[in-house]
Amino acid sequence: MLPKYFVYLFFFFCYSSVLFAQNFEQVDERALSYTKQFSSPEELAGQIAKDFKTDVERVRAAYTWIAYYITYDIEESNFPSYSYSTEEERLWRELQYSKRLSKRVISRRKAVCQGYSYLFRAVCTALNIETTIVTGASKTLTRDIGKRYNSNHAWNSIILNNQKYLIDVTWASQRDQSNIKYVNDYYFMTSPEDFILSHYPDNYNDALLNKVVSKQEFLNAPLLHDYDSSIVKLIQPQSGISSKGSNTIFTLDVAHPVTWVQIEMGKEHINIKEYTHQDKKLQFDFEIPKDTRAREITLYINGIPIVSYALR
Repeated sequence: MLPKYFVYLFFFFCYSSVLFAQNFEQVDERALSYTKQFSSPEELAGQIAKDFKTDVERVRAAYTWIAYYITYDIEESNFPSYSYSTEEERLWRELQYSKRLSKRVISRRKAVCQGYSYLFRAVCTALNIETTIVTGASKTLTRDIGKRYNSNHAWNSIILNNQKYLIDVTWASQRDQSNIKYVNDYYFMTSPEDFILSHYPDNYNDALLNKVVSKQEFLNAPLLHDYDSSIVKLIQPQSGISSKGSNTIFTLDVAHPVTWVQIEMGKEHINIKEYTHQDKKLQFDFEIPKDTRAREITLYINGIPIVSYALR
């Protein structure tokens, strides 16, 4: 059973995606019924190919199995360390490294982002689904706001029916507040407009966006939590750094009814009683105390974290 927190999250933010999610319910159930142990990515791919007919179902099954059964372990962090003299040799060595790493991950069932993305690519390749690894910067904490660009993460893009999609199997592998493993559906074929809020690729073409978002815009933006921007969209403030002692006006487009607005500031939880929510636009003022020792604030709507800001 899902914890109450995630039940709220599902109903508040995922209503528009219910039909999409239901299409994969049986796929997820079947993928999670597999044995935890496979000797190679090809063996897992063979089982998936046997059970599912369409490429999107096969990609989903790989996503679900890897996210659920592979555990994030920082001790598994390693990077390619090989030399080469020609581009042909580089590609060959990278291929050999990829094979070793993906086999290690599936046998040990431990990885960091690099291992997750390499294993996902290996399984998809065995399924004849074109998949690439994307590297870039990620934003996970408020202390990341305003920092220098740091290429510290890896994810995947896939091609289905001549259309590219973005997937992050690492971030799909999560645990709830009771330390129970679950698969976060948000990072499966996430819209590029939402993905760029937390993932910035080293090669901007991998963002799959027509508009240009600069590295500086990405770095200085607030920390936006996992949600569909068609349901909740931040209007202001767009700067990720808020000043102590300032009066901040929050404005968001919220498609669903709002019954509870709260600011978390350090150990304080402040209920916002005076707010307006008309024609989907939610707006309220909040004065940040000048003497607060908090280093960040987080806005919650109906108990769900929406956006966090660093305090300076």
